[in-house]
Formats: sequence, structure tokens, C-alpha cells
Amino acid sequence: MKDAWEHDGDDETAVDEACARLGWPRQWLAVDGHEHTIIAGAVDARRVVWVERRFRGDPTWDEVEYTLWVAVDGALALAWTVETYNPYFGCEVGFLRLGADEVVVVYREKHRTIVASLGLAGGATMRALADRWRVVGDELLWESRVSRGLVERVRLPDLAWGLPLPGGLCDALLVAGTPLPCPGPHASSDPATMQSAIVRRLFGADPPAPLAGLVVGALAHRFWDAVPVCGARYESLTIGPGEWNQLGWLPFHWHHTLGPAEAEALVAALVELAARPPAEPDADQHGWRVELACRHVAERCTELAAVCRAGRLPEGVSCYFWVEWSQAGFAAGERGRFPADLWRVWESLRPHAERLRALTGR
Repeated sequence: MKDAWEHDGDDETAVDEACARLGWPRQWLAVDGHEHTIIAGAVDARRVVWVERRFRGDPTWDEVEYTLWVAVDGALALAWTVETYNPYFGCEVGFLRLGADEVVVVYREKHRTIVASLGLAGGATMRALADRWRVVGDELLWESRVSRGLVERVRLPDLAWGLPLPGGLCDALLVAGTPLPCPGPHASSDPATMQSAIVRRLFGADPPAPLAGLVVGALAHRFWDAVPVCGARYESLTIGPGEWNQLGWLPFHWHHTLGPAEAEALVAALVELAARPPAEPDADQHGWRVELACRHVAERCTELAAVCRAGRLPEGVSCYFWVEWSQAGFAAGERGRFPADLWRVWESLRPHAERLRALTGR
């Protein structure tokens, strides 16, 4: 059964409404030999927006283009060529909304799912998402590609970055119909300040080394990472620092190299963190950021303790962290992005890279 984070693509009813307003068929062959297909649409009292596929093929070459159009009172007001890696590989629209002065569209092309906010007076703002996403009111949420179990979000229509949410907490709030906390926007936070605050909240005044820095760095870094910048072109899109260096399984990698007593102590510490009860955050933005980070760590430690005991990652899950190109990218990263103890653990694990790569399916 399809869940709320999955999308089948085009809304057939909305396409029919747009075609009716335009007085056009869903598909037609133009006199120049191009086949035109309306693949997405939306209407309001005065306006209609639609995404149109223009195609002509021959034995040696296929010409494909996707354009988003807006008409106001029957007059064209906006034409935007949909930004893709290559339109030949297709474009599937999952969401299309008309705002007061802009259009928001979420679409999937060959490599990425993208949200674009287009001003009716001109100008595009874009962000890269993940394939599993949903719109809740004026927020766009998606399952993080950088940190397992985390939900990232932006505000619509300006795409301002919001604080990420632990996945379990987010699901519970949505089921209950409770407003999501701290809808943003949120700027980047100083890494050292955030690391210290999260460590203190989780471990107290005397945190165990290197465990505290490893766990907080591997699991909570998205709460202090630099906010990914918006782009106006496909080539400028990024999901933020460390796009290909997911660190969430690093405590499991470390567990695999420990002796029996140390390994059992690590599992016990993970179980204790997983049992941490939610705390009431301070009312300001910093307090919410710290508490949400701690709740995310607690949620992730439940799964980490289980995989450490099982000696393998969950079924169907693999990890690219130890492949050579990922290691090269991580080694070149900014040291200040993670606690010093995480770097020390990583350096101790590097001699075991080949064995750990095999252990994690890569």
C-alpha cells in the first residue's frame, strides 16, 4: 500500500480541469510535427498553470522539452523551461500549486526530486529534495538523504529552510494533527556551540569519550550543518555538505572493531540513549534545535543497538561510507563540522576500511 510519503505523479483530475479551462485536449499533434502533452495542471478563478511536454522523434534523435506555463485571464504570463539533467529522461510532476504571486512545483527528473518556486513576475528558486516527500499545509517535508530517520523541510512558497525533525516524532505529530514545531526559517548554527549543547543535554557534565562525540557527530550533524543554498539552475543544486558521506552507521562500524566487553558496553550505552525521555525545550530557537537533535539521537540509537547486536545492517540497507571516493570526500571535509572524538574514531577505523566495506554491502 502506498504511504503518505510516496507519489504516483500526475493528478489526472487537475490535468482535466486545466485542459477544460484552456479549451485544449490533453494531447495533440502540432503542424510542425511536435506532439504536445499536458502532464500537470492547476487552476484558480483567473489563472491556469500547466506543464507541457513537447516531443518529436525520428530514428536518430528525440527532441524533448518540458515547459511550465501560466495564463492569467487567458493571456500568457509565464513560461519556464523545467530544469532537468536531460529532458529526454522524462519529468514527472507530483505537486503544482498557484500562490498569490508565485507557482510552486515539485517534480522528479532523472537524478533528483526538485521543488521550484517561480515568481509570476520572473525568477526561479529551487531546492533538491528526496524521492519520498509530502506537503503539509505550507510546509514541504521529505525523508533526509543525508541522515537516516530525519525529516527535512522547507516553507512554501519561499523555500525557507526549517529545523529538521526526528522521523518518529514527525509521524506522530502528523497522525495526531498536531502542528509541527519551529516551522522556520532557520539559519545555520555554530557547529562547536551546538555540539557542546547536545553533548551536555545527552550525557551531562562528564561525557564519556569518545562515545559522546562519536554519537552526536554521526547522528546529529544536520542540526548544525550549513543550510543548503537555493539555486536558480539545475547545476547549482545541492542537498548540503557531505552529500555522499552519510555517517549514521559509524557507531556500528566502531562496534565491529571492539573487543567483547567494550562492544557490549557500547550497546548498553546506545540502549540507555534510546530510552531517553523527551524533555521540554527552551522556548527559543536554540533550545528547540538542541532538543530535537537529542530526540533524533534517541530514535536512531534504538536501531543502532539492534544492528550492533545482529552484526549486520537492516535488510536491504547498504552503506557507501567506506568506498574510496566517499572516504576521499570525507577526509577533505572541514574538521570543525564534527566533534574531535568522531575524527579520532574514524582515523582508528581507517585500517579496517576494506573489512567494513564488505560488512556494509559495498
